[in-house]
Amino acid sequence: MQIREHVDRWLRWLIVTPDMHRVHHSTRVVETNSNFGFSVPWWDRLFGTYRAAPALGHVRMEIGLREYRRPLGLAPLLMLPFQGGGGAYTFGGARTLSPEELSAELSPGPPPLVLDVRNADEFVGDLGHIDGAVLIPLAELGKRLDELDAYRKRRIVTV
Repeated sequence: MQIREHVDRWLRWLIVTPDMHRVHHSTRVVETNSNFGFSVPWWDRLFGTYRAAPALGHVRMEIGLREYRRPLGLAPLLMLPFQGGGGAYTFGGARTLSPEELSAELSPGPPPLVLDVRNADEFVGDLGHIDGAVLIPLAELGKRLDELDAYRKRRIVTV
């Protein structure tokens, strides 16, 4: 059962509603780093991590971390807390690198193209705006792929 939008808007001042917390499970980093609360909404509002809705709306929002999309058995699930932290590791075919390892891997050859697909309202937080990045918001990427032809032979890092 879905809570009506106007009721949800009022309830969000007292409790964390399902739609409010659902934003936290988005694949977009800026949305994942929001709406942490699970019972009371005040902490997110107090610390500036509250986000009213996902950029693509609840229907089009993609949920879940890509590296955890493969179904796991009990043993691999129990090992998850011991696999993160600091360095490169593989999980479900995805490879995560520390900033130092990424820099070392990208240093030979021409510099990579940094393709920043965030929307303008997402240039906040640790990343901010990245100097030298090609800015093509994700919503426009399909229409503007021809702009990337000049970079065809370079590695591309997506933010």
